[in-house]
Amino acid sequence: MEAALIVHELVEMILTKHRGITWGEIDRFDMGHPELDDPGADPRAPYHLEHLAAEQIEKQMCILLGLPWAEYQAAFDALKFTNKE
Repeated sequence: MEAALIVHELVEMILTKHRGITWGEIDRFDMGHPELDDPGADPRAPYHLEHLAAEQIEKQMCILLGLPWAEYQAAFDALKFTNKE
């Protein structure tokens, strides 16, 4: 599961860097929309297309690893995240 998540983040990082989208832009959008469970999925996100592309590759990784997407999503959803600003 960690490998699929890491691949998602790596692809997203490479694509956002390629398009000149900064960490600051991403953080401002993410932190400015705490109501969103998945900010990158929102069409207003500056990295929306990059997020969708990374998610497709993440799904392919799950297929190749024999990990059902629903099971992977359930495990991810069970994680607790905190903002430690």
